[in-house]
Order: sequence, then C-alpha cells, then structure tokens
Amino acid sequence: MNWKIVAVLLFLVWEDTVGQKPLAEIRSWTCYENDYQVLQRVSMLEVRQALLEETVAEQKAEINALSQQIADMQQMTWGSWGEWGQCDFSCNRSVTEGVRVQTRFRNMTVGSVVLQTETDQRPCNAVQFAGCDRSSSADDNYATAFSFTDEIAQATCTAIRPEGGYVRAVRRTCSKQAVSCEDLCKSLSATCFNALHVYQPENVLGHAETGRAGLKTYRYNSCLGSFCGPNFCCCDGI
Repeated sequence: MNWKIVAVLLFLVWEDTVGQKPLAEIRSWTCYENDYQVLQRVSMLEVRQALLEETVAEQKAEINALSQQIADMQQMTWGSWGEWGQCDFSCNRSVTEGVRVQTRFRNMTVGSVVLQTETDQRPCNAVQFAGCDRSSSADDNYATAFSFTDEIAQATCTAIRPEGGYVRAVRRTCSKQAVSCEDLCKSLSATCFNALHVYQPENVLGHAETGRAGLKTYRYNSCLGSFCGPNFCCCDGI
C-alpha cells in the first residue's frame, strides 16, 4: 500500500481518538501513556508536514514549467510574410473550395526546433476578379455581384470633380437609344459633370506582373450626346 495512504489513514484514526480527547482526560494518563500519545501526535504532525511539503514542491515544479513555456514563446521569432498567392479567376466555384482567397505564409526563424509555418488568408477583391462581372450564384460571397467597373468609375468621378460634395457614378446603357448623361443625371435630381467609358481589361494581369497594360478608361469631359460611348455618368447632388 502507498505510504501516503497509510499516513492519511493513521492520521484519521488519531484525529478520531487522541485528537478529539479533552485536555483533562489527557492529563489523567500515566506518564508512559502520555509520552506515547505525545509521540504519536508528533508523528502525525510530521506526516502532515511531509504531505504539505510534497504538494508545495509539485506546485512549484508546475509553475516553473509554465514560466519556462512563456519564456520560450517570448523568444520565438517569426520571419517576414511572403508574397500573396495568385487569385483564381474561375467564376463558378465557392469560397469553401479555396478559389476565392489569397494565401501567404511565414516561418518561425528562432526558438523552434521543428519548422513551424503560419498561414494568413484574405478574400480577393473585385478588380482581381476582373473576369467575374456577375455573381455565379445567390450565395456566392466573392464572385463580384457588382461589376468591378463600378469601383473604377466611382473613384474616377470622385477624383475629377472640381469641388467637394456627393458624387455618384451612374451606369448608362451603351446604345444609340440611350439618353445622354445630362438627362440621366437630371432624372435622378442631380447634375452631370462628366462621362466615362470604363473598358473591360484586355489583359488580366497577375498579382506581381508589371510592364503590361491592364485597365483602360476614357473620359469625355462632356455630358451631352445619346451615342454609344459613355457607360458611366458622373453625377453630383444625389
């Protein structure tokens, strides 16, 4: 039997017998009986002290181990993040298949015996989905339900407005029967101050690709004309 269990049982027996005796009764014992009971009590106290010391030692060891783990974590050093990966230009797959996100990685350079890698992800933005002008499904979060050309037109109209105020880039049907941008903005209780044609990209450039033409926009500097030209009207005051 484990010595701890024996010690605890002896202590419980002592507590139930001698430990509960009134002082007057203890004084009535003979000299030998009194010496025996005193020795027994001292022995039990020593057992209790040993148990407490062992418990304290175990707790100290656990605290030291946790402190060392914290110190090790503080000494770990991560390397720089790598470049973002390419976006998939497929327009008919869901984000759960991993085609609507970019991924990048970094490695732990100090404080790790085994190579550890951390992963970071982000959704691809509308311009990177240049080929996805329409949502592929009602619950598709990242196929661009709005055309990326909306963002380009809005940014351009805002940049060329000479003074402050609200700016809206309003889509216009590119046909000979379409009303002019002047009339289109007026129908929205706004004033036209320019017109644009934002082209679909001739080249879909990779994330790190340089030196090639990508997006193209034409600015008319006019709001007149019902011809097929502007596909966005720059309106203010809406």
